[in-house]
Amino acid sequence: MRLTRRPQNAAGFTLVETLVTMLVLGLATASLYSVLFNSQKAYEVGTRHAVRNQSVRAAMEILTRDVRAAGSGSGGTPIYASYNDVPMILYGVTPHYSVAGTDSIFILAALSGTESTISARMPQPSSELKVTTVNGFEEGDLCIITDGTTANLFMVTEVQGAALHLQHNPAAPWNPPGGLNNFPPGGYPSGSRIYKIDAISHYIDAGHPRGPKLVRKVGTLGIPQVMADEVVGMEFLYHLSDGVATRDPVDVSLIRGVTSTLVSSVMGRQAAHVESLRTTVWPRSL
Repeated sequence: MRLTRRPQNAAGFTLVETLVTMLVLGLATASLYSVLFNSQKAYEVGTRHAVRNQSVRAAMEILTRDVRAAGSGSGGTPIYASYNDVPMILYGVTPHYSVAGTDSIFILAALSGTESTISARMPQPSSELKVTTVNGFEEGDLCIITDGTTANLFMVTEVQGAALHLQHNPAAPWNPPGGLNNFPPGGYPSGSRIYKIDAISHYIDAGHPRGPKLVRKVGTLGIPQVMADEVVGMEFLYHLSDGVATRDPVDVSLIRGVTSTLVSSVMGRQAAHVESLRTTVWPRSL
């Protein structure tokens, strides 16, 4: 057998050259993967950031609408109410200040536009109102009755369409015992107005299992509705009729304007992206 020696200039790669090539390709692949991974993370953070901003703006629009309508139906008049036999005085806006920057707000507003007029002076004592129309009213509705100087809150317990009566039985939690004995002396006169109202709360649910949520709740028995995710702060600055601006007003009857601030946060790769959205509203009825 004859052995043939390989020429020194023959084509091919040595083991060292192959290993070096594989090392370079590995480094290039790792670098490319790192770029793609970082790009994907940046895209995800950017998408969350955009979705967060959109939801916070939408939530602010609803909050602004509610605040603008605060006091409608009562015209800023103090509203005498009773809940589970505990008397109270309510206004269009009731602040709830928090040192932690997670304020909440309670609003009474006639958003539905449902209203009626008393057609006869209220008998006393009584638990029913004779009205000109019952259209739009339902059992369980919260309503305000007012003569322009005094206002009371009650809950409708029955709607009698044929008789044009709105019942407000004292057994309901928002109706005081004794019926109309708790209303102005002699009851409200014919021509007094009745407005169906919404009792609205805006607050932050900090204990939600998927992170803090901005929540809106309508009615004392309403189901809380999530308005925006990743809202970590909410503050209200109240502008009073005496020129003072404060987050914790002593006399809520002086409130004429509300500056609302929502603070949201999205966690990025290395730090949180925090943004604030602020608006000032002057309710028409305060």
